[in-house]
Amino acid sequence: MRRRIAALERDNAELLRSNADLMELASVAAHELRSPLQTIVGYADLLAAGAGGDLDAENRRRLDGLRTSAARLSALVDGLLVFARLGTAVRRREDVDLEALVAGACEDLAASMAAAGATVDWADLPTVRGDAAELALVVRNLVANALMHRRPDRPPAVRVSAVQSGGAWRVSVSDDGPGIDERDRERVFRAFQRGPGQGPGAGTGLGLAVCRRIVEGHGGRIWAEGNDRGGATVCFTVPIPVCWSPF
Repeated sequence: MRRRIAALERDNAELLRSNADLMELASVAAHELRSPLQTIVGYADLLAAGAGGDLDAENRRRLDGLRTSAARLSALVDGLLVFARLGTAVRRREDVDLEALVAGACEDLAASMAAAGATVDWADLPTVRGDAAELALVVRNLVANALMHRRPDRPPAVRVSAVQSGGAWRVSVSDDGPGIDERDRERVFRAFQRGPGQGPGAGTGLGLAVCRRIVEGHGGRIWAEGNDRGGATVCFTVPIPVCWSPF
């Protein structure tokens, strides 16, 4: 029995070292990508400035495509850095007002919400215990994701709610979009995976993977399901500490 325990401890230590090495590699790679990315953007700007109004429609389209690709790569690098840091960051434990997090997410997304005519409703959200910065990232990613997955014939309407379930708060972010097929509801939480029907420019494919890493780091779980509006609902739990009450 002692030998088995010792072997398990060695395997666990090796796994932790391997994960740390992978996170360090991802962080270094993301930093190294920034320099050539900035060069690409700089040359694109110089080309546009030098050409002035002499660019024809086709070359202007190509230059716009270059800028769009560079912006997406920049977002991907940012997401990769966030994902890597989550493996090594020290997680704080503090009181976190979920209503304030949703309001902050709506402020961050105000421009895209106005352009789409979108609404985000919430009420009576609790105060939970966790890392405020990380949980803010979860809420923002889920609201942004719900706004992105919309039907073409109507403005998106998103609802955020929470109920106490057992020893945890279950937070739900629901949309009225096309929904997520049951067979894809686990896959979308993997890194670099996008929902069905999304084009190559629709996000980085890291948002839900980041959410899962944060939620599981808080001792909760995250999943997707359908809802009565035909859309998708992403739920996550935040455990309620023993001998702690938000009231």
